[in-house]
Amino acid sequence: MAELFNIDYADPETGGRTMAENADIVIGAKVRMSQNVIAKNGMEPLKRAIKACELSGKPMKMMVHIGGVETAELMSQILDALRPGDVLTHCYSGAPNIINQFTNIVQDGKLLPAALDAKKRGVLFDIGHGGGSFDYTWRGGDRARPPADTISSDIHVFSGNTPGMPYLTW
Repeated sequence: MAELFNIDYADPETGGRTMAENADIVIGAKVRMSQNVIAKNGMEPLKRAIKACELSGKPMKMMVHIGGVETAELMSQILDALRPGDVLTHCYSGAPNIINQFTNIVQDGKLLPAALDAKKRGVLFDIGHGGGSFDYTWRGGDRARPPADTISSDIHVFSGNTPGMPYLTW
């Protein structure tokens, strides 16, 4: 679960070389930026993943998993770092961080300006539903939540076994 508590596991040179060697089947990198995955490493995991994409020498894209980001400031920094064509997944996440703060693209009932800027820049917003990655209850005063570009299922062992209706088709 906490694959980036040890930031040394994120080696841009090895990642970039691996992407280049497998460019026939690899389109980019994914980094999970949730606090329970990256600890206190801030932007470093995303910076290293973007560097790996660039080192590949190929047009690699990023997919960035949010939900439970450490701080609201970090959420804005993540959004600011994304490039046109990169994907923000779990864009409507309602997951809190480790200390139960909600630090996603909606803060205090308002959409973060950085989210709108990212959308305008060409960052793609993906629902990435999973078993708990969609905030059904959000009723913020700012209803201008950007529309999702894609609706992926994020199916895995936990989301597939979530009570209720975990599958996208349901």
